[in-house]
Amino acid sequence: MRILRGLRILIPVLLLLAAVAAVAVVLSARPVIDDARSRAEEAWSAVDGRLGPHYRLLGTAATRVSTVIGPERTLAREVSAGIAAWQDARGGPLRDEVAAANRVEALGRRLVAAAGTSPRVKADRSAASAVAAFATDPAFTAAAIAAPVTAFDRAVDTYERERTGTVRSLAATVIGAEAIPAFTPVPSST
Repeated sequence: MRILRGLRILIPVLLLLAAVAAVAVVLSARPVIDDARSRAEEAWSAVDGRLGPHYRLLGTAATRVSTVIGPERTLAREVSAGIAAWQDARGGPLRDEVAAANRVEALGRRLVAAAGTSPRVKADRSAASAVAAFATDPAFTAAAIAAPVTAFDRAVDTYERERTGTVRSLAATVIGAEAIPAFTPVPSST
């Protein structure tokens, strides 16, 4: 009887201690995770500053290509929609903005490849020069974007380590710290 009475007291006390410990873990981990996310956002701003002008060149190339091959072609529409989605994602969660930028990068790669194999696009000076302007953008060469992309990748790696650590993963789940994807740019060929 005494043992049951003791357990009735001990179990709620242990549950209370476990709850207090969980709250302490969340409260101590949040600043570390938030700081790492802030550093990733700062690093992204150096990359993001280059994307607007680069994607304007891509939008121009898509528009000119669509006038040559016809607006019914889906790739030009996909490029325009991808750029619009990237613009909409800006200022929102970093994971959404990076994912949208990765999609635009892939679409840009596809547009350049498709334009390079199209005799109609090659024959049209306006379309060919717009595609070339995007593909050879001097502000987006491998050398020009290497430092900011590397800094962003390092910041994301740090954030992911902080977010997924053994104890901090519980806190990350509670505070909604979601994964941030890596950025996979397609550098210009110049």
